[in-house]
Amino acid sequence: MDNKNHIVKVVGFDKSIEEEITIEIKDSIIECFCHEGSKGIPIGSIWNVELNAMFFNEVKVEEATGKEKGLIKNDGFSYTLYGIYDADTQCIDIGFKVDLTDGGLYDYGYLDGKFVEVTVTRFDIVLLNQIK
Repeated sequence: MDNKNHIVKVVGFDKSIEEEITIEIKDSIIECFCHEGSKGIPIGSIWNVELNAMFFNEVKVEEATGKEKGLIKNDGFSYTLYGIYDADTQCIDIGFKVDLTDGGLYDYGYLDGKFVEVTVTRFDIVLLNQIK
């Protein structure tokens, strides 16, 4: 499995936004945008998904204080991620690896192996196949 593919559990939906799906991945709850929509997807189902960190604004990676990996929800679909940055793969380990290659983080090699924070505009998911 590459850094974009993950096994997730569907835990909820938004009644007013058909494309919003709430997933659980390694003890983290994330509200994602799913272009296919949520119609017909059972709550509690387990899926193999492609998780894409999306950046619609300027991407900024900064060394962070603290050492607790994870994510914090901001407004809308935005999240701030906290974890160890791997410059070679452009991933951040927040308890699971999140691929940041869509952000074009070529200028942040000096943060390799350091505890950082980065804000993503939203997570998009593609439902690849239902496991159960």
